[in-house]
Amino acid sequence: MLTGVILGRNIAEARRQANLSQLELSELTGLDRSAISRIESGKKKVDSIELVKIAQALGVSELSLLTTEESLVYLRAPDAAPEEVKLQVKWINEFLENYELLKELA
Repeated sequence: MLTGVILGRNIAEARRQANLSQLELSELTGLDRSAISRIESGKKKVDSIELVKIAQALGVSELSLLTTEESLVYLRAPDAAPEEVKLQVKWINEFLENYELLKELA
């Protein structure tokens, strides 16, 4: 299940792989460095526009930041997924359908 903590870990890992500091990511996204720190620790929720900005700055897809190992399995076999995971998969699919609009807003 995707939680704020898991999303934060995914963002932190992608940031490290991009060889960026929190300050550099903050400058690229327009978010405060303290906001990046709180996002990475799971203490601050990320809205869709922030997620698009972060993904663009890191050079990764939004889906890669939203995906957990568990959800990858269910994305491949959604009929076998528990109801909570089906709702998350539905949310991710809706998010991706609106991706182009979100990119324009970012």
